[in-house]
Amino acid sequence: MILPRARLPTWAPVNKRFDSNGTHMRIIPQILLLLLAIVLAGCSTAGANHEQSPHPRPQLMIYHIKPGSEEAARNLIEQLWHTYQREGMVFPEPHVRIQAHEDRNHDRILEVFTWRSDFAIEHPPKSVEELWSRIKSLCEERNGNRPVEFRDVQMLVPKLTDTAAGDSHTP
Repeated sequence: MILPRARLPTWAPVNKRFDSNGTHMRIIPQILLLLLAIVLAGCSTAGANHEQSPHPRPQLMIYHIKPGSEEAARNLIEQLWHTYQREGMVFPEPHVRIQAHEDRNHDRILEVFTWRSDFAIEHPPKSVEELWSRIKSLCEERNGNRPVEFRDVQMLVPKLTDTAAGDSHTP
């Protein structure tokens, strides 16, 4: 028994291979390759290295320390700094940390440094999230401000160089 030839769309060239629905068989592998390329490109940015970003982000951190928690906060902030460095989230310099009195009963710690990228704080590692949670417990809201404030700042002195983005500075 001879089966009738599948009816091809009028726009289809006769020498091309089609499946029973009239779909061009060469298109399917090309679509699959394109989808694979898109997925691989997306995966390659998931673990992006913080050092590769062209957008360093100078930051002022203000920690409103609960009375009696000053020493624990200082130690935890030091641990945070070492964790930022180990995770490649910050430039080593410039970095300044000071403690100041807000009033007779309250202190705050101010820290200035530069994140390597927005990615560093928008997608922090679990180790950093855990430390942020702990430092917040040692701080309190004060004068309508959050316990820990992240403020974007502009570095005036030392200036960040465009090429090194913070690895070196000029006075």
